[in-house]
Amino acid sequence: MYSVLCLLIVSIFHGCNAHETEKQMFKFIENQEKIIEAHSISNRELAFLKSYKDGKPVSITLYYEALCPYCRMFMAEQLYKSFNRLKDTDIISNVTLVPFGLGYKSRLANGEHVFICQHGEDECQLNILHNCIIHYSNYDFKKFLRIIDCIEDSEQPLKRADFCLKLGSYFYNLDDAAVNKCRNGKEGNDLLFKASLLTDELFRHTKQKYVPYILINGKHIEVEVDMAQDNLNKLLVEKYIGETPNDA
Repeated sequence: MYSVLCLLIVSIFHGCNAHETEKQMFKFIENQEKIIEAHSISNRELAFLKSYKDGKPVSITLYYEALCPYCRMFMAEQLYKSFNRLKDTDIISNVTLVPFGLGYKSRLANGEHVFICQHGEDECQLNILHNCIIHYSNYDFKKFLRIIDCIEDSEQPLKRADFCLKLGSYFYNLDDAAVNKCRNGKEGNDLLFKASLLTDELFRHTKQKYVPYILINGKHIEVEVDMAQDNLNKLLVEKYIGETPNDA
């Protein structure tokens, strides 16, 4: 089976670096799985959760910016690990990502939007890229989460982006050519503007503006948000089976 997968992957990555890229992909996936299994719900607990059908599925919404250290920590250490461990259960109903954050925007005479991001131009490029990935994944969190986590869980997210797009192309039929066209053109610019409007609308109704800004089932409740950033698995399971975190 491994040899068959290798042949399929090599056919995707053309050129002299094909074999090296293939090794990187398998190493990346293997490392992710080991980390998730070591810091997560036990197999026995997971078996129970798979069989439990009377729960209340939970939605997660995250407003963030691509190079915010706390956003990246939440995505890599909590959100993706919880999704990957619980993906065969009914616990997570949806994940919505809104990549913009605390940036600024203006509009030129030609209609193009110009953005200034908290962590510089690289962050603006990554915010656009994330929006394009989400869009071309048809807003299906089961597709876009692994791709975006692959980018975010890197010391050099922009340099790793092409590798992660190829991973998305292989595993989720992501049209990486369309994503690259999107990130470098008007479509990506428009998608980031839409994310900025969603973020503006959120912050119009909040006392403070910060990211990561997390909603659980559409609500921002401090005790739940604190738990989400410390132990998202625990929060999701408690919400699903009907237990409420203290002081919620």
